[in-house]
Amino acid sequence: MDRMIFVALLFVASYSFWNLVWYALVWHPKRRLMQRIRIYFPREHKTIYEIPLLQRILTPLVQRFASAVGKLTPRRYREFLMRITLLLTDPVDVNRLIGTKWLLFSSTLLFFGLLLLTSGSLAPVMWIVPFALFFLPDLMIRGKVNKQRQEMQSELPYLLDILSVVLEAGTSFDNGLSKICAKRSGPLYTELERMMREIAVGSTREEALRHAAERVQLPDFSQLVRALIQADKMGVSIVRTIRMQSEQLRMKRAQRIHEKAMKLPVKIMFPLVLFIFPPIFLVILGPGILQIIEMFTSQ
Repeated sequence: MDRMIFVALLFVASYSFWNLVWYALVWHPKRRLMQRIRIYFPREHKTIYEIPLLQRILTPLVQRFASAVGKLTPRRYREFLMRITLLLTDPVDVNRLIGTKWLLFSSTLLFFGLLLLTSGSLAPVMWIVPFALFFLPDLMIRGKVNKQRQEMQSELPYLLDILSVVLEAGTSFDNGLSKICAKRSGPLYTELERMMREIAVGSTREEALRHAAERVQLPDFSQLVRALIQADKMGVSIVRTIRMQSEQLRMKRAQRIHEKAMKLPVKIMFPLVLFIFPPIFLVILGPGILQIIEMFTSQ
């Protein structure tokens, strides 16, 4: 009986303790207030104690390794990586990228060397893997850049429509862009926010627009930038210019969709010939071929 009472008291005490811990960690009013503050007012940079331990350990090692092997990287290839990374909306450290590439290459090469020493034989094709891993980040960055361009291309007409409505309401061009960028998210709006920061630190609107066009490298966006600069110099209404550019972009978008639809029959021919026609021929001609084979074999 005493043992049962002790177990019950122990259960109640442990249950109360974990409830207090849960309340202090999750349901405490101060804790909930801090969570709401983080949601509505996120911090741009994390403190050093909020970064994972593995990242804090590996980042200095990768940087030192990058500075050590940076001399092995050709200058033209380094400039090529800098041009690619500038097209990304999220900044990428070129030195860290080069260090990661060389680290992947050397570790894979060392692993295959140890495997060759232990097993005594290794397929020659496996030696291509280190070089493939070395150039894999380039392909990933190029794919991310193409994806960003597609998102910008599809979002640009909607941006012009919203901007024309905001400007017609009496808002200035800079304030209108700031309000739109604050409400929406995406690669295009990230570039526009960067452009607005350049204007805020003292650059002219023309310089900021040209820099944004160089980073985006999208023909429609470059055409829009040229139209805005020309309208600003000649004193033409920006609202009218933006409306005309929006109509042209939608027309070009319809033409691109029509072009893709016209190419569809040619593209669908390959899966038809390779995967659909052979089973159809097999189903239609199979019984007849079997009957002919039986007829000749029975004689």
